[in-house]
Amino acid sequence: FAPVYFPNAFDLSTAQVITLGADDDLVGYGFTALLGGVIEGRVEDEEGNPLEGIEVTPYPYVDTMGYGPDFDRDWRLVITTASDGTFRMAGLLPVATRLEFVDNSGAYATAAYSNAWDVYTDDSAVSVYPDLDTPPTITMVMTLGASVSGRLTESDGVTPIEGIWASIYTRTPGGWRI
Repeated sequence: FAPVYFPNAFDLSTAQVITLGADDDLVGYGFTALLGGVIEGRVEDEEGNPLEGIEVTPYPYVDTMGYGPDFDRDWRLVITTASDGTFRMAGLLPVATRLEFVDNSGAYATAAYSNAWDVYTDDSAVSVYPDLDTPPTITMVMTLGASVSGRLTESDGVTPIEGIWASIYTRTPGGWRI
């Protein structure tokens, strides 16, 4: 089932606030369970080989914090791909949803569906609309990530420097990201 706010709202901006005192009973407030939509698909490398263990996270376009709608991570539905690269997500809200794909081994670059840089700022990220009767089936092709290694030294080029954090920033269409 998909998450529902009272009275049968998808997000906080359309939900009704109910104020209760310590001795009040909550009677007469009904909810309708909503069967959520489904998205299914396959994740593969650039040669078409299936990728197992890729984390797939949905970002439905809703208002969960009361600040207006945005693509917000739905932690309860994070799944990983099977050995044949397939995944199936159920219980999704029937709203525009972007998907993020993460390889926790670090071999493949994190990307949003359609190989956009991220789900928030890159307008090329494609939204998918979950459906219970006819779920959209997508194919996500992941690209190998890059790595940077090295050694930090004093200006003499020999003496190592300890305790330094190095961060890599990438320029994306939406700005800089770590």
